[in-house]
Amino acid sequence: MKRIWIVLIMLFAVIGLCCYEFIFSNSLIVQTENKLSEANNAAQENNINKAYSICEGIYNNWRNHQKTMNIFYYHDSVENVGQSIALMSEYAKYKDYVHFYAENKKIGEQLSVLKSAELPSIDNIL
Repeated sequence: MKRIWIVLIMLFAVIGLCCYEFIFSNSLIVQTENKLSEANNAAQENNINKAYSICEGIYNNWRNHQKTMNIFYYHDSVENVGQSIALMSEYAKYKDYVHFYAENKKIGEQLSVLKSAELPSIDNIL
């Protein structure tokens, strides 16, 4: 009977950790996507200084959560997003609109890949 209780406790602990990971990573990704959209809108309104400050906020937020994200995702994927955010920030700083929009789009695609990797589907399981 003791073993059954131990197994049940371990099962609930694993399920709880999985739920935490899904909620944490999904909320960070959605928050980053929303900020990317804000930065893109600010740049389209020719307010590149606002776009730059938003990019710096995105970068700092991503770096603060990067260690946790590395636990749940491939390190390369998380690092690629971080590097793209840093590049986008520099493009905004130097008013390079073409590369700014390209990096913004690239980060959006990288985030959608990370988000879809969390969904339980046959493709992700196999």
